[in-house]
Amino acid sequence: MNLTKNSIKVLLALEKWGILSLGQVDGMLCGMKVDSKKRIELFFNSKPRNGYRGGTYKAMSRWETECWVQPRVYTNLPRLYTLTQVGHEVLWKDNKNKKYSFYETAEILVRHELTVSAVGLVLSEMLGLRVSTETERYADSKFKEKGIKLSDLDFSDLWIEDPVQPKAVEVERTQKSAKRYAKLWRGYRKDLPPNVVVLYIVCFPGGAKRLMRRAEKLGADHVYFCDLEAFKSSLGRGPFVGYRGGWITLGSATDRPQRPASRRVPVESLSAGQDASARDRHPTGPCAAPSRPAVGTHSLQLLQQGLFASPPPSRANGPRPHPLSSPSPSPEGDWRNN
Repeated sequence: MNLTKNSIKVLLALEKWGILSLGQVDGMLCGMKVDSKKRIELFFNSKPRNGYRGGTYKAMSRWETECWVQPRVYTNLPRLYTLTQVGHEVLWKDNKNKKYSFYETAEILVRHELTVSAVGLVLSEMLGLRVSTETERYADSKFKEKGIKLSDLDFSDLWIEDPVQPKAVEVERTQKSAKRYAKLWRGYRKDLPPNVVVLYIVCFPGGAKRLMRRAEKLGADHVYFCDLEAFKSSLGRGPFVGYRGGWITLGSATDRPQRPASRRVPVESLSAGQDASARDRHPTGPCAAPSRPAVGTHSLQLLQQGLFASPPPSRANGPRPHPLSSPSPSPEGDWRNN
């Protein structure tokens, strides 16, 4: 069987994401033939089986017969597919193989992998962002050459490439311990350039609010949060909200940290607890930073008012500065100076 444009696209996607459902493949191939809301439902497997197009199912069946793809069956999950050895060789002969490792994971992690694939497909297929997986980054890293396993590294689930402000994306299905978050967020700030921000898509109820409180206690102002349902209802744009009251939206040239206009105050209003270097990093006028004491409360009010599921206020005043200034020390200590 000859490779077609659709078959190449699906085989490359299976190599990139590792595992995909029939709905996710259908969402990739349908393109602009369905509206964005329905496409989101396909990516997140929200549609019943009879909601898929018959052509996609027949195509997957043909490729299964050719041994390019392998069906996977898990309890209470839709029909899933992975790439076979033959599928890898087909891409290799066409000079498209990236030599990623084969998909092997425990059944308990499959739901997480499917959610990561769904988020990545929304970012890349719908918003047009350049997104790489942890497998892609591991394959191109020095760690693989040294024999270090991917499971021993703290790679983010996804990475949005941006020359101005790269973004690490974490899909959080379950809550970790406080020590684990402190280690992860310390590692991001220590090992990555200062212009990198971390975006959390939180899947468990009330999780965004709880993680924001944790970020405030740790002074992790480079971390932003968005509820999964809000991510889906906003078609992947966010906003992702930080504990200082700033936010980030995706999908446009101005997806930089933003601040609500109501929180802009003169630099003289900064709390006395902040040091001079923090004041120097904040300009006066419309881009000045909010005062430290009320920021956490304001962010939680944004959550309670449902900002995570609503578009951000107007950007008539242009992009705001990157909010990576040092907050006053918290009771748990500011780990960035350790």
